[in-house]
Amino acid sequence: MDFNEDENENTAFAPQKTFKSPGDVPTKVQSILGDGNCGFRALSFCLFGSEEYHAFVRSTIADYLQKHKGEAWCGIFIPDLADQERHIEDMTHPAKDASEVEKWAENYDLAAAAKVFNVNVLVWSGLGCSLYTPSMDDSLANEQDRNLPSLPIKYSPGHFEVVLDVCSI
Repeated sequence: MDFNEDENENTAFAPQKTFKSPGDVPTKVQSILGDGNCGFRALSFCLFGSEEYHAFVRSTIADYLQKHKGEAWCGIFIPDLADQERHIEDMTHPAKDASEVEKWAENYDLAAAAKVFNVNVLVWSGLGCSLYTPSMDDSLANEQDRNLPSLPIKYSPGHFEVVLDVCSI
């Protein structure tokens, strides 16, 4: 599979699916296999409609991180360059099983996914909804680009799933 950063019209979710407004909470999720690759599987499902491309998504993100390590936005998530390099090395190969915690997707990977796939990545957790955008530079303060596709993901401790629907409370 080949992915062109400049021509990514392949996303399964349409640009008008913005999903984020104050008080939105997930009401329906797509179950994702919990094998240590669930973050990348969730991104794959959002991008391509299937979990099967998780290794491609992971390697695309790892390649992007390798090219952009040391940039200001990277330091938001992993301040030390040596730690960034160690993380990138861990991301190079998929997890064999869920016990390989160091290979799980992290905020750093989700931010890179937003940049390399030119999408908004929204992640609901017990802390609310986090937003990662391609325009994120040296701060987490950013707004969802409503002209880009949005990849809605839910994180429960240790596992990612895809958000299929939300409601406002």
